[in-house]
Amino acid sequence: MSPRAAVAAVLATLLSSCGTFIEYTDGLRNSEEHSMAVRGAAKVGGAIGLVAGVPISVVALPASYPIYKIQESADPDGTDFMSTVAFPAFVLLEVCSLLATPFDVLEFALYRAWQPPATLTAEEQQEIEFALDDQTLPRYPVVPIYPIIR
Repeated sequence: MSPRAAVAAVLATLLSSCGTFIEYTDGLRNSEEHSMAVRGAAKVGGAIGLVAGVPISVVALPASYPIYKIQESADPDGTDFMSTVAFPAFVLLEVCSLLATPFDVLEFALYRAWQPPATLTAEEQQEIEFALDDQTLPRYPVVPIYPIIR
């Protein structure tokens, strides 16, 4: 890989949303599709990150508390004290959960990639269809022209 391609890959990763990253690390710790080895490694890594991150959050409190106050003044309802003040601990929890990534890659290559996709039950399929209907179909007020005759 050329140095330009490496720099471009790093920039693309840094500029992308972290939602996918958080979803992946949460899945490593909590998803039932992963084996106990993957979940255990992710939980141990997350615990190590959390233990290392709490003192960093305490040390960073003089900087993070004013940031929280600025956010609170701009958006009182959308600001959470713990997510702002404990941000270093949260980041280290998520990053250290990546300790399970090699286990996840092995599990995927040796087992999950060879499994057929899960078949939905009739109830699950109906639930998905109702959710899609609620999200996509417009809601018009319906007023009956004629009363219902019984």
